[in-house]
Amino acid sequence: MYFDYITGEILKCKIGEKNRIKLDFEENEFKKHQIASIHNHPKSVYSLPSPQNFSIFKRKFEDYELIAGEDGLWILEGKLKNEKIYLELKMISKYLFDLALTYSKTKSENIREIENICDKEYGKLLLN
Repeated sequence: MYFDYITGEILKCKIGEKNRIKLDFEENEFKKHQIASIHNHPKSVYSLPSPQNFSIFKRKFEDYELIAGEDGLWILEGKLKNEKIYLELKMISKYLFDLALTYSKTKSENIREIENICDKEYGKLLLN
């Protein structure tokens, strides 16, 4: 869902199916608004930001992206300050998602342990 975080107006919303959603938009359609988006990562999906979530750093119109996971809420601020960090985050998140997918198919009890370990290092990069 895209919304104006000052007025609370919902500008675009779509409900996904089976852990997938695609919401089409044009960058200039949100021009006169202060934009944030929110989406969830359901229980069957790793709760940390995915590689696709880092596209916010390339969108000039979006100020914040909120990602609601089973165990927490991630808030990404859409101000790209360092291209290298952007590329590192995409690479790391892809690795973590692939790792989580592998573990969830074999040893689902380990998924939370992996998330807890990764939260610290991943979180440090996100703070930058």
